[in-house]
Amino acid sequence: MSSARIEFGATTLTNGKVLACGGWNGYVHLSSCELYDPTTGTWSLTGSMATARRGFQMTVLGNGGF
Repeated sequence: MSSARIEFGATTLTNGKVLACGGWNGYVHLSSCELYDPTTGTWSLTGSMATARRGFQMTVLGNGGF
């Protein structure tokens, strides 16, 4: 991860990548999201949530949304 965080939400997407969002970095709540690609073993920044949050759960819906 490019930004250390705890208490973040994460889910595995239909393409096999892992989306991790939010959390706490020890100073502030985070709204940023990162995408992990297990094929390459790399993290990349992606969009952010509208509101920073921590300690929540994420899941993929049947229509591909989360």
